[in-house]
Amino acid sequence: MPHYRCYLRDASGAVVKTEGFDCGDDEEAKLLAVALSESEEGVASELWQSGRLVLSNAARATAAEERARAPGGSGLRTILVADDDPEFRHTISDILAHVDHTILTAADGYEAIRTVTDRHIDLLIADIRMPGIDGFELARQVKVMRPRLRVIYISGYDLDEQKAVGPVFGPILHKPVRPEDLRSKVASTIC
Repeated sequence: MPHYRCYLRDASGAVVKTEGFDCGDDEEAKLLAVALSESEEGVASELWQSGRLVLSNAARATAAEERARAPGGSGLRTILVADDDPEFRHTISDILAHVDHTILTAADGYEAIRTVTDRHIDLLIADIRMPGIDGFELARQVKVMRPRLRVIYISGYDLDEQKAVGPVFGPILHKPVRPEDLRSKVASTIC
């Protein structure tokens, strides 16, 4: 199993923390490195394996800094909608566009993970049944990277059919979602 070393650096470039771990592949190691850097505010991270730079992330702004940078410090929030149905993603985006938030979309769980890794996200709206990574697994993985990220699940299926899914990190809305129900749930979840 390959050994990886993650270095966390402060604004001056000085190493403030070093962590080593063994992982099966680069993707697993990247998730651990991002989770480690998220545990420390204002640090950049570098992930190395056998003298090879695997990942380099600049220091991320805290949620408070992100909101302060929003126009007028209004508390503008970023919402990521992950659903394999492009029409449904578009519908959700249209419904939430009226509440003055930044809306990002992902066609599957893998794209959603990349977006969460690259951007500050305040709320994840995840379809429960998607190919590859389902909504429950997506939420579990992004909560490792961003423990404070809030989640709303959406499902068009009877959840009694679900097997043991592990922890559920937020409310579950059922398709078709009424616009006023979605806006209300989003407001109560991220405010």
